Amino acid sequence: MPAKGGNPSLTDQDVRDLAAYIIQQNNAGSPALSPGELAKRTILWVFIGIAAMVFVTFLLAQYNMRWIARRAAARRR
Repeated sequence: MPAKGGNPSLTDQDVRDLAAYIIQQNNAGSPALSPGELAKRTILWVFIGIAAMVFVTFLLAQYNMRWIARRAAARRR
């Protein structure tokens, strides 16, 4: 890889300023969650996902039962 990304006009101070900016931006974010809080949020999102899958399964079962009933009615005619 070329030195300074192939841009000879960059000075050592520019590189230091860029590194300092990146480090500052990484530290500016919210702090990491504690293990207990992370576990609570994980459990919440897993529950939401499971509830959504159960709801979609219920809707598909309802549709399927209606389709079976319509097909049975058509066969009786």
